[in-house]
Amino acid sequence: QWYQRRVRSSGINAEYGEFWSVIQEEKIFTETVGFVEAVRNFVCFVLKLTYKNVETEFLLQMLGPMETRLEDLALANGWVLKGDTVFVGDKEEMVEQKEIVEKMPIDVVSPILAIR
Repeated sequence: QWYQRRVRSSGINAEYGEFWSVIQEEKIFTETVGFVEAVRNFVCFVLKLTYKNVETEFLLQMLGPMETRLEDLALANGWVLKGDTVFVGDKEEMVEQKEIVEKMPIDVVSPILAIR
């Protein structure tokens, strides 16, 4: 159906503002138990992976209409509200640092370094 294509397209392209308006129009999505919460949990997961700080207005647009207060959702996800922004995650803990050591024989490097 047309609305299924719109939901799939907006979800895949991370156009959550449009996504939330489309699913509000169609009762099948809002009446399906757990659907809205599952999508909202996925959005929270993506936000944590993608951002460190998010503007509150943008965050509310991404999360769609909620019965839960933002403060409660922030507490459940370990976020910190700071005025007009929300700290959603520290990316340093996800970065794996490695020291890269390359060894190249001199006969491979010498033609590159040769001055003509």
